[in-house]
Amino acid sequence: MTSSRQPGTVRSLLAFLGLTLALGATVVASWAAVGGTEVWNGPWHAFRTSGLIVYAVEVLLAAAVTFVFVHLVPRRPTPGRLLLLVVAAWIGELAVLLLIGTLLANELEGPYVATFMWIIVTGGPGQPIDAVIGGLVSLRLLRRRPERLAAAAR
Repeated sequence: MTSSRQPGTVRSLLAFLGLTLALGATVVASWAAVGGTEVWNGPWHAFRTSGLIVYAVEVLLAAAVTFVFVHLVPRRPTPGRLLLLVVAAWIGELAVLLLIGTLLANELEGPYVATFMWIIVTGGPGQPIDAVIGGLVSLRLLRRRPERLAAAAR
């Protein structure tokens, strides 16, 4: 790998890690805000009583996070790269859940339970779809205002 390529790779890795943590934070924030402290014992009670509200808060937060993310990164992603980055971050959330829940905390009995929990708490494809939508809206707004691109690059 050439040295001119390395900074771009490091930036991509940092963008992936940052977006993974930010999208994971939207999951925790939405479930804790709507479900209260009960969710630390498992999401089932909150899911049964107010699952749609949890998912509504989660997808709005995911869209907002990606909207801000696109504004903050120095090099704007293309729509395809944004999609790839969001899906990678969503799968990164599964990796974090597998690592923390299965290996470190020994709370989730194997990868099947962790995968099921990941699907439940992220709303299936709901979180990444809305995250991509938030990013695309941000890209569209930035494209319509080229002076913002010049100011953001400085």
